[in-house]
Amino acid sequence: MRMNTGLGGHYHSLKATAQAISEDADVLIVIIGDNPCPTIEKSGIPYERVSSTFNIIAGIKGLVKILKKYKPAVIHSFDAKADFFARSASSWLKIPKINTKCGGASPNKFYPYQKNLIIYSNEDLNYFSKNEKFKNSNIFLIPNRVYKIKDDNDRIEKLRPLVTSKTTLLRISRIGSYYKKSLLQAINLIGWLVKQNVDIQLIILGKVEDDNILNELKEHAAGLPVKFVTEPEFTSDASQLLNIADGIIGTGRGVMEAASKGKMLFTPLKDSDYPVLITENNFDDLVYYNFSERNRIEGYDQNENLLAIKNILQSDDLRKSNIEFVNKTYTDKFSIETKKDTYLKIYQSAEFYKDPVMDYLRHMAILFRFFLK
Repeated sequence: MRMNTGLGGHYHSLKATAQAISEDADVLIVIIGDNPCPTIEKSGIPYERVSSTFNIIAGIKGLVKILKKYKPAVIHSFDAKADFFARSASSWLKIPKINTKCGGASPNKFYPYQKNLIIYSNEDLNYFSKNEKFKNSNIFLIPNRVYKIKDDNDRIEKLRPLVTSKTTLLRISRIGSYYKKSLLQAINLIGWLVKQNVDIQLIILGKVEDDNILNELKEHAAGLPVKFVTEPEFTSDASQLLNIADGIIGTGRGVMEAASKGKMLFTPLKDSDYPVLITENNFDDLVYYNFSERNRIEGYDQNENLLAIKNILQSDDLRKSNIEFVNKTYTDKFSIETKKDTYLKIYQSAEFYKDPVMDYLRHMAILFRFFLK
């Protein structure tokens, strides 16, 4: 189950997990909220909706009613807000519960207690393993959360006229303040490569959250081969358009989805002017932070990174070697198909536990403040 904003990579992680598990078990998705959620609605997985999110008690009762109807063996919540409804229903119906803490930084204050917790990054593993509150919890590190992405060839062909350079890089991202720095890094990289006489272009594809940020980015990209695609026709399920490009500048599951297509992979780097090429040598540093804007590399040398990028763009042999690494990494580290049995074992071993009352009440207070904003 997922707390509903309608957008974001968490929905895709939920969908991939549900689709993988549905091959061996009956799965129902419950959406908490009223916003449209095409990722789930088009997934082929049965789903129900609880719409009373501004009345928490009504929302809990709505979820309990659904669960009484379907009688699940286990509840699996995605993110902390949805987990409040899940833990309430779990306590009410005495059903075992599991939570997935999705992407983003490790909590700096509160995260609801979990007996069974699935995490995606070593950064979170380090945080929760050292947190006294979770010392008796079952913590599972499962970064694998994507299926091989299917192409939408009709939409790709509509975008094809934008491809006018030998090499195309693609950055799929919402265009707003949170991703501004990583988008600027992508534009900076194109500027540097153009000065090196590399025949390259960048397509930035995403929903506009802030028109002022979009205008800033366009000003920064003035005179460079950078194109912006913001039409809803293309921003919905944008991962189906990855094959328009030769390389992808991405974060989180976006990197993993690009790996499923055998693309050159780039990701933002904290305190840097440019994204970094993901290689076998720096992979462990970057996966630790879930390929996020928090990425750091021990001993990072910016000039070496830029030279490596220039070289791979100009050498078929280097590109082939890098893509072989990407393909192997997808199979071993990213594909959820290799972790179906792990999920099933977690579900089968999960037991109902009595929720700590004070933790539950604090969780409730936080959720009330969220709704009152």
